[in-house]
Amino acid sequence: MLEIIRNLHLGEWATFVLVAYLLWKFVIKSFVEAWFKNKLEMQKQEVGLSLQLQKDLALKQAEFEKIKLERVLPLLEGMNASLSEHKMMFNSYISYIINKGGLPEDFEDIRLEQDKKIVSNLSSLSIYLPEEFRNLLFQLRKVISCSWHEPIIIYRILHSFNAVQQVPLAAQDLYIDLLECFYSMCNKYLGLGNEALSYIEILNAHNLNHEAATTKLDPVNQLAYKFILFHEYFGSGEKSEAQSKVENLFGAFSKNNQA
Repeated sequence: MLEIIRNLHLGEWATFVLVAYLLWKFVIKSFVEAWFKNKLEMQKQEVGLSLQLQKDLALKQAEFEKIKLERVLPLLEGMNASLSEHKMMFNSYISYIINKGGLPEDFEDIRLEQDKKIVSNLSSLSIYLPEEFRNLLFQLRKVISCSWHEPIIIYRILHSFNAVQQVPLAAQDLYIDLLECFYSMCNKYLGLGNEALSYIEILNAHNLNHEAATTKLDPVNQLAYKFILFHEYFGSGEKSEAQSKVENLFGAFSKNNQA
């Protein structure tokens, strides 16, 4: 081909252009077209794979939502039924303490019944829930697992340092923090709440840390937490220390009022 081009007696520039054209037409063009064709096919395959992955993910998400409705929702409903029953009992318990009342005869038996239901539901729920939600449910279960103290005894102890109203009512508020957090987490888990709000943010909004323990650290709330709400999970030394702080606090209030 080069010999034929020389015989045409073209100038250098014309020869260069002709050679470039022939190279493009018979060599480079076919190579470039083949490369673009392969690239296009690869892109089509990648798009197809991406769409398939999206489809698979969507199907898995749909399957998980189905599991939520068929398996998790009944368990959460069972938890809610037991918590609602215990909440009414706890409110009565606080009233008994403040008013120096006695416990009904079957009060402890009903608590034990609800505790068994909570344990049964919790063991089935745990694998489906995020860590923060599990921590909250474990805390609620601990509350329900605590047996009832004799209200008159608690009344006399709190009355000795003028805290018979403040501490039981603080315990009631701490209980409400846990319950309201439970409802907020249920809404998020079932897709009914604010999706942008994380589980840890829900805990914090209800005065709870990442382990679902209260962040209310003042003396009254700490005594309510250790002496009434979770009394079986704290030793006598921790309770005595919390009681001493409330005694000092109320003693300071008394001196200020006298002054």
